[in-house]
Amino acid sequence: MEQKKRNNQLLVIGLLSIAILVMSVGFAASAYTQTLYLGGEGANAAEVTAKAAKWDVHFDTNSYVESTGSVQATSTNIGLTSMSYAVTLTNPGDFYEFTINVVNEGTFDATLSSITLTSSTNDPHISYSLKYSDDAVPPAMATYTASANGLTYLLEANDVHPVVVRVQYVEATPQLAQDLTINLFASLNYESVIQG
Repeated sequence: MEQKKRNNQLLVIGLLSIAILVMSVGFAASAYTQTLYLGGEGANAAEVTAKAAKWDVHFDTNSYVESTGSVQATSTNIGLTSMSYAVTLTNPGDFYEFTINVVNEGTFDATLSSITLTSSTNDPHISYSLKYSDDAVPPAMATYTASANGLTYLLEANDVHPVVVRVQYVEATPQLAQDLTINLFASLNYESVIQG
């Protein structure tokens, strides 16, 4: 009987030891595990925003610079999509010339498809030109003295291209007998280039 009692005690001690061992391993396993969530609900949710495409071709109003030797404008009004100026050219050879940058702050490329140059009168005493290039290096610029269509100058998103405008008083015969006022107009027509 003693032996049986002793076997029962050993069995109970063994079972208790196994139970303590299982509980220790279970605690250790649960104490050193962690679940990490990517995205979920509430404060743990992942939020993604896709921004809409944006068209934004305009003049950099701070880039206007008159060229060396140029007559100064008596007034300028520079906006994001238009510019006007007034200038007086006193003697043959006088000129007014400025550079202003065109900026594409949109999310897709643009193409300069045409340039329009017009004058309220075609007087030989005044020459009017616009220089433009899709290369930001001025020596590579093309000079336009009349309207041009079918152009393919690329203005990539987040890029800048200079435009140079020049008006000059040209010596012509006969000389001017009275003051001449001319209204000049130029437009740069850009189209979107959406790549699919």
